[in-house]
Amino acid sequence: MPSSPDDASHPIEESPLDASGPLLQSLYNEMKYLTEEQAKMLNKITIGKAQTRVQTTEISYLTKAIKAKDSMLAQLKHHYLKELEAIEKVLQDRLVFLIYSHWTYAIVKDFLPFGQTFVFACD
Repeated sequence: MPSSPDDASHPIEESPLDASGPLLQSLYNEMKYLTEEQAKMLNKITIGKAQTRVQTTEISYLTKAIKAKDSMLAQLKHHYLKELEAIEKVLQDRLVFLIYSHWTYAIVKDFLPFGQTFVFACD
């Protein structure tokens, strides 16, 4: 970078990156001696870096939201599986009760050819 301004230089009044760190601050201090095209290029770089920070933050938030959603879905799946297992247990218990009850008739289907029904009494 030239140490003195020439006729093609473009002065920069103020640094938009006051809190961005010493390296970028020193670059802005030197920008007063850059040509207009060089100043535009450096501005594009710093704007791109700021956009990247914003996009990284957005990605972080989206990742956290996805993890929270996955956790919630896993909890719901676990809850509903337990409920289904409880329902299955109740149905199995009722079926056993119906089959082995002294006064209950069990109807067995689909075991006989041509869809016949077989009725028997359990004692």
